[in-house]
Amino acid sequence: PDPGTAKLVGLAASDGRVYSPFNDKPPKSYAIRANAPALNITAANDAAIVHRNLADPTGCTVVEDAKLYNAVAGNEQILTHREITAGTGKWDNTPGPLTVIGLTPTHKLVMLVIGGRQPSTSEGMTTREAAEMLCRDYGVTDAINLDGGGSSTLCMADPACRVVNVPV
Repeated sequence: PDPGTAKLVGLAASDGRVYSPFNDKPPKSYAIRANAPALNITAANDAAIVHRNLADPTGCTVVEDAKLYNAVAGNEQILTHREITAGTGKWDNTPGPLTVIGLTPTHKLVMLVIGGRQPSTSEGMTTREAAEMLCRDYGVTDAINLDGGGSSTLCMADPACRVVNVPV
């Protein structure tokens, strides 16, 4: 991204170049947590959830044996080895729109966009409920919450680009 047009908070990488490090002090106005995990997709198209190497002061390396290639920050890990690890943040206890992403044991990537704040259409989910659904219905073992609210929008090129959900 052009640093003049995008403000990145948390780990972000594209084509092997890290554009934004893990953040140990995110702005209070952002929902991201300090050193929040990220999703990394390698050049070989293998996906994994990665965590900051706290021994590296730059915030640009991970503890896992992985080269950062295409990475995007989450704001918390909500499912770890099939155990719900959603914390006590705003989205953990308040139903609303969410975008969560997880991995199955066979390395299948599952992205779930949940609508919310729309009476009679969708009230949304808490991150705990989303983690339960990912595990129970899709076999996901590890997942992160990417974001919530109005930014929870899913677009797809099929063949023309279109918005798939009904964002708030």
